[in-house]
Amino acid sequence: DPALAPTNAAGWYDVQEWIRYADAQLGAAVDLVGWHWVMLPAMTSAERQAFNERLAKVAVKEQQAGWAAVVRDAESTENRIENAQGKIREAIVRVEQTLVNSSWLAGEAYSIADINAFAWIHVLPGLIPDAVSEARTPKTLAWLRKIAERPAVGKALAISRRASSQGSFPPSYHVILMAGRSP
Repeated sequence: DPALAPTNAAGWYDVQEWIRYADAQLGAAVDLVGWHWVMLPAMTSAERQAFNERLAKVAVKEQQAGWAAVVRDAESTENRIENAQGKIREAIVRVEQTLVNSSWLAGEAYSIADINAFAWIHVLPGLIPDAVSEARTPKTLAWLRKIAERPAVGKALAISRRASSQGSFPPSYHVILMAGRSP
């Protein structure tokens, strides 16, 4: 089993910096583009209404506000979508450059930095294929494959696909994209 975090201070700082970067640079941007290009077109009006009802019941007001912002923003100007795409493209360049010199994002060992970034990046080959492709980002795609082959990751993705197929929640964009439906 991997340690998931370095034991030295510099390595731990690198892990934390990657987590902050992935969440700040990719999180909102991937949510916005995914919602706008994949989720809204895939949802029926009844699913949209059910989503809004579930959103109103979210106990943590910050999480409720965050999702409300994604929904509102996704229905607003194309400039926000373009800005989000730019942030995603910048992040992918950084990931690719990092992986040229290292097997993993925060050093030579798989860590929580990789787990966190994978959550945002694994949908990008389907969401923005011109930014994440074998021709442009071979290291990133190899990194994604390495992580996806990990048994725990496969189980987590299967749980999400199963819950979506059973109607527990509308399919998220990663489930739609992994099933081969493109935006």
